[in-house]
Amino acid sequence: MKRILFLIVFFCMNFAWGQIWVNPLTTGRPMTGSFYLGDKVNSSGDWYFQFEIGQATWDSSQVGIGQNSDGDTGWDWAGATWYSDGSGSNKKVQRNIKDFQFTATGTWFVVGRAKANSSDSYTYADEGGWSDNTSLTASTSLGNCPYFTVSNLGNPTSPAAAVSTTTQINLNWTQWNGRFVLILRNTTGVFTEPTQGQAYNENDVIGDATVVYKGGATSDSDTGLTPNTTYYYKIYSENYSYYSDGVPVNATTHNELFHSKQTGNWSDVSSWEISYDGGSTWGNPSVVPSQQNVVTLKNGHTITVAANASAKSITAESGSGLTVNSGVTLSLTDALTNNGGTITFENNTSLLQTNDVTNTGNITYTRNSTSMKQLDFTYWSSPVAGEFLDAITNTDKLYGYNTSVNYWTHLNLGGTPAASTLAMEMGKGYATRNPNVGPITQVGTFVGVPNNGDITVTNIAGNANSSVFLGNPYPSAIDLQLFHTSTNATNLNGTYYFWTHSTAYNGTIYAGADYASYSVPMETSVLGGSRYVAAGQGFFVDKSTASTISVEFKNSHRVSGNNSGFFRMAQNQTNSSTATVASDKIWFNLISPSQNILKQTLLAYAETASNGYDSIDALTYDGQPALDFYTLIPSYKFVIQARAWEFVDTDVVNIGYRTANAGTFQLVIDHFDPIWNTRSIVLKDNLLNVYHNIKESAYTFTSEVGTFDSRFEIIYQTNALSNPDVSFDKAVIVFAKDKNIHINSGLETIKEVVVYDLQGRIITTKTNINATQIVLENVKAQTQVLLVKVTSTEGKITTKKVVF
Repeated sequence: MKRILFLIVFFCMNFAWGQIWVNPLTTGRPMTGSFYLGDKVNSSGDWYFQFEIGQATWDSSQVGIGQNSDGDTGWDWAGATWYSDGSGSNKKVQRNIKDFQFTATGTWFVVGRAKANSSDSYTYADEGGWSDNTSLTASTSLGNCPYFTVSNLGNPTSPAAAVSTTTQINLNWTQWNGRFVLILRNTTGVFTEPTQGQAYNENDVIGDATVVYKGGATSDSDTGLTPNTTYYYKIYSENYSYYSDGVPVNATTHNELFHSKQTGNWSDVSSWEISYDGGSTWGNPSVVPSQQNVVTLKNGHTITVAANASAKSITAESGSGLTVNSGVTLSLTDALTNNGGTITFENNTSLLQTNDVTNTGNITYTRNSTSMKQLDFTYWSSPVAGEFLDAITNTDKLYGYNTSVNYWTHLNLGGTPAASTLAMEMGKGYATRNPNVGPITQVGTFVGVPNNGDITVTNIAGNANSSVFLGNPYPSAIDLQLFHTSTNATNLNGTYYFWTHSTAYNGTIYAGADYASYSVPMETSVLGGSRYVAAGQGFFVDKSTASTISVEFKNSHRVSGNNSGFFRMAQNQTNSSTATVASDKIWFNLISPSQNILKQTLLAYAETASNGYDSIDALTYDGQPALDFYTLIPSYKFVIQARAWEFVDTDVVNIGYRTANAGTFQLVIDHFDPIWNTRSIVLKDNLLNVYHNIKESAYTFTSEVGTFDSRFEIIYQTNALSNPDVSFDKAVIVFAKDKNIHINSGLETIKEVVVYDLQGRIITTKTNINATQIVLENVKAQTQVLLVKVTSTEGKITTKKVVF
């Protein structure tokens, strides 16, 4: 006899002819335990419902399970089988209902029935409470048929969704009564419920949700997600493909950075810490920190700052990495701390800090010079503390500058001491020379604690106007307007000089004028000088006093960006409308086309200037150029000269030049302020007595080697171009034929003719002509181009060029 696992119920009926006597067994009670949706009566073993029939023969017997009062509709009936043949008329039957599943909540009943013949009606075993073929009314009394109470499934408890990385969310829960779970995920938060009784597997789709987990664990990691996206989950208890109502949770994946509450009021952003945990770029607006947020770079993770970014402070934990891309500014309110990570600032990047705080740990800051010719120089300074001159590659000579004697100091003459032992002092400039190869780029790889806060260069001795060689000490650009006017105007003159290395060294001198300059009072540049000094760049300025001075650098001098112009030749930049001193400016260029050399000078009429030497003026700063070009007053030569305000058209300005090479040159206006659109600018060549409208075109002339400080003047009177000499110039005709030079002056009488070559040497002279035409015969010249100077008896002069 098989094992009976649950309670057995017995029913009895009065015997009647033609009917089956159903005699219940004498043991068992109705089943009153609690079941839940989806449960089986007993999934772990057999469970039988059985009853006794008081007749030896019968047509059929059945056991049924159902909920309603109709024994024929919605019930699960199945035939009963003998489990023991009782003696005589006592027959026993049973049905194994262990796998019956409860598919709805409420009360479920179990009933037995039998009939003697196929034509008979069933008789129900219910202690007489149910009659033949009548509506089956389930009884809940203990003496009648067994019943089961079925309830809804409960939800898992303590559900949680925690962000792990940019692509992972960790889920946790506590099982309800040990039941399995089913988890759905979408990005809308609106779920289509799973169908009761339908089995699902992972990755199945229900509505717009995906099954991400099914099983008996208490946690799961949802991976492969999209950064910075909110994911919604619904966690269901699952019981043989039947489901609870579900409980929701959600979380948002990180996008490289995430923030967590640290201290203080929730609405106080300064109480948040931004922690980096993956990805590659600091760049999502919803999580990028501001200058009130602490940032921590987590162990093992690296980040690239690809656009301007800011934070209160940054700490790099051991094994983490931070790279700031070229051209990007990283702004910090407070300190940068490196606790064993790797922090790299690429070329042209900026680390901009507000507060005077101490940084900790090294960074690597890279700075590239422009392409340099052989034996050319670059001026450097160090943006980090404790660096040595061997940080700069591709060098063969290292120089400092002695302000006391106003000359260079060779730091490693003969290679001793080694560059690796020559420490770079904060705020000082250093010159490094290319080897005898080129073009080549010098690279500075500075490793050390980034400089920050107040930095003072002390004990700078020398006479007034002696040169001071300084360097930007910060890993960000500084603004010379702020640097000069806020702390250093008393000790330094207002013009700053930058080596442009635009030309090459020929073994004796440089082939061109290589200093650009910037005037703080006029906010004006010459030859590409800039108000912004890039990180790692050295520069010159002159002392304004004869005593020993100090120079101060401050965080307030630092600016974002403006850090890409490292030793470059650039078009002039000027902003007259915001200049410290109101001025009307003209930029003149002297060009040697054959040598590809240009030198520039600036002439201005400024409200704080006189026609003497003022602090606003800047002396020409040449070193050893092959070409110098300047305006003059007695004893002084200027690359920037400011003259008395207001402008008068009777003013005369001397222009001089020096050249180490003879040849043809051009003197031209580069550009001027708009006020000069209505003013005349005339160049007078005193050697040739030529007046030239230099606003309209360049003036071409030839010159010997030497210094020429009286040849040219700038004048402004319009009648200089309309004087009789101009008419005389138009009347004179000169041409060459068969080694003879023919000259015809029209109606004017010629007094004298002088012929020059392009070097300025006299080829022949003819005086006392007293005629309107003359032929110079058999002129002997080694050049094909000659200059013929013709003077009339009235003193009018013109010069003509002739191809001989």
